Amino acid sequence: MTSTPFHIRELTSPEDVQLRQIADILYEGFKDVDPISSFACGDDPALMREFHHATMAGAVIGGHVFVAETISSPKKIIGCVAFFGPGSDVLGDEEQLSQGFNNFLSKLSPDVVDWWMGFMPKFAAMSDAILGPGVKESGWKMNCLAVSREFRRKGVGTALVNAGEDLARKDKNALIFEGGSEGTELYCRMEYDLVGSQSIGGDADPKFKSPMEKLTLNIFRKDFRC
Repeated sequence: MTSTPFHIRELTSPEDVQLRQIADILYEGFKDVDPISSFACGDDPALMREFHHATMAGAVIGGHVFVAETISSPKKIIGCVAFFGPGSDVLGDEEQLSQGFNNFLSKLSPDVVDWWMGFMPKFAAMSDAILGPGVKESGWKMNCLAVSREFRRKGVGTALVNAGEDLARKDKNALIFEGGSEGTELYCRMEYDLVGSQSIGGDADPKFKSPMEKLTLNIFRKDFRC
């Protein structure tokens, strides 16, 4: 089968229809492998899409969003990723939160909102425990990497990651991200170091059952400082 030509570009002033396309790609990419967004949204597809929409709208403000887009008309977004430079992170400031995430939180139950507020600092602490205090904050971070199902294993994901590597290389810094076990083989082939792993969510709120009690995340890193 002939592969579909595509190119990678940074999305700086996205239209809402583009953010909705990205949210759909993230929903399809993470719904079966990411218990974080699934649990936090009560397995509601509409809320999960709203979560991804808000996250990427904020990422445009606080970081760099890249998309893979078909070259032939009609052009179609087939993959996405977000990168954050030193001192910034996903949903890391009020300006990002105001791009839809605060509104998303208003639709959740108080218990789940409390869980969100407790989970986010625990997630950050996990990285510090493995990498060392402040190491992740001082590097480049990758989030929200996803490719439409029909375009996977065609080099799209690698091309999106390369966009972030270019940013880190230009800055003479490291690119760091968290991921599940399903991507370990790919990232190691791309010469990322598996720095460490840690389980999170074991102290879930007893008022409701969290599916993340046994969730283990791996932290990957590639250094461009040399």
